[in-house]
Amino acid sequence: MKPVIAVLALLLALALALVGYQTHRADKAELALAQSQRDNATATAALSQKYRVIEAQTRALQQGALDDERLKSAAAQAALVRARNASLGMRDRAAVLARQCSPAADPAPGASSAPADTPGDLLAGMLGRIDEAAGAIGEYADKARIAGQACERSYDAITNSLKPVGRETGPTPTLPPHG
Repeated sequence: MKPVIAVLALLLALALALVGYQTHRADKAELALAQSQRDNATATAALSQKYRVIEAQTRALQQGALDDERLKSAAAQAALVRARNASLGMRDRAAVLARQCSPAADPAPGASSAPADTPGDLLAGMLGRIDEAAGAIGEYADKARIAGQACERSYDAITNSLKPVGRETGPTPTLPPHG
């Protein structure tokens, strides 16, 4: 019976050693998992902070583009007012010159028709209409240019913020070119 007890004692000792080894491995795996989770949380927090900084920079760039657009728009509006004032002066001068034109060279109107405008009046009216059209086209062009530049700066701010963060290598996301 002693050999059976010795074998059983040996098997029991072997089983206890195996349980101890497995417990040690499980504890070691739990520690590794906890460390991995801490490392992951730290990396996630750092990456999140980087993206917050990038987002704030992007918002600042976009706000700068909007502020610049407002300033340029105000300057364009002031230039438009100056141009309109100059235009009014030119029209007044054209009207004065038109009144100075001699209608004596024009034939007298027939009894049943209204008198025709003098060539000076026609010229002054035509210059006025051309000036109005040029002013409207210039105003539209200024607004379109300012808005386009603001759009480009905003687009550049957004596309620059899409560059990868936390990686030094790898493909950069691409967007279609703006034009």
